[in-house]
Amino acid sequence: MRQKNKSNECHLEQVQEISNKIPEVDEVIKYFQEQNFPEIEANKFHNYFSSNGWLVGGKTPMKNWKAAAKNWMLNSLKYNGNNNNSKTSIQPQNLNTSIDKDYSEPL
Repeated sequence: MRQKNKSNECHLEQVQEISNKIPEVDEVIKYFQEQNFPEIEANKFHNYFSSNGWLVGGKTPMKNWKAAAKNWMLNSLKYNGNNNNSKTSIQPQNLNTSIDKDYSEPL
């Protein structure tokens, strides 16, 4: 039982240490603007991580919010379709087919 209390205490210390590093929304907006990203993305980033307690993957306290912000920016390019060179993005026109399919035929 004593071992479990020590584990909880260590976790609480980690959370308190990380909570001292949580950025204010103005700081996040400033960082995003320095990286030439819109304020709306900064707000999305801050709101998302604020809502889950600044945990990465829902489990681990975030150590470096600027690194997480850089990943957010890279992913926003991929998911918002701003990256025209992306071969992995699915475009709606790629889902259409000109071939009539007969689903009654076995594979």
